[in-house]
Amino acid sequence: GGAGTVTIDGAGSILVVANNLPGAPNGVLIVGNAGTGALTVLNGASLGSIFATLGEQVGAFGAATLDAAAWSAGLLTIGKAGSGSVAVQDGGVLTTVQLVIGAGGTLAASGSLTSVGTVTTSTLTMTGGTLDVTQGGVVAVGAATGPAGAVLVNTLYDFTGLGTLKERSVGSLLATYYRPLVAALA
Repeated sequence: GGAGTVTIDGAGSILVVANNLPGAPNGVLIVGNAGTGALTVLNGASLGSIFATLGEQVGAFGAATLDAAAWSAGLLTIGKAGSGSVAVQDGGVLTTVQLVIGAGGTLAASGSLTSVGTVTTSTLTMTGGTLDVTQGGVVAVGAATGPAGAVLVNTLYDFTGLGTLKERSVGSLLATYYRPLVAALA
């Protein structure tokens, strides 16, 4: 496969991935289908997609960076059969309905002195991969809320899987419902 790069830069810059072709799936964004892909959204820009995958096929690599920008996706898969990474940093906001981190996937939420990277999703499934929360970044599953530097889980929603959960600096894993949290995390 080849290599491709997309950059969406600046306040008011918006990319909405939609497809109105008969018989084609609607709103599919693939970064790193059979080769290497890079997606950067920064400085107040916005991205919208219904389905998105980073690292679609074996041997492929897709990387996305949200830096002071927003991405809204229905289903986001990071590292489907290949490898993928998403970095949400410095005021970046990633909002999904379903978030899947595959064996070759990494999701990192981090902050700076002035702003944090925030990820919110109704469902988080890890089939391997890494969830890395640093420097005040926030990952919220369900309607959970809490302090910066935390992975927040309202277990009325789902957080399942096998993988690595990293929280460095000041951080915590919080469950905001009495039902046991089912996960095998190293």
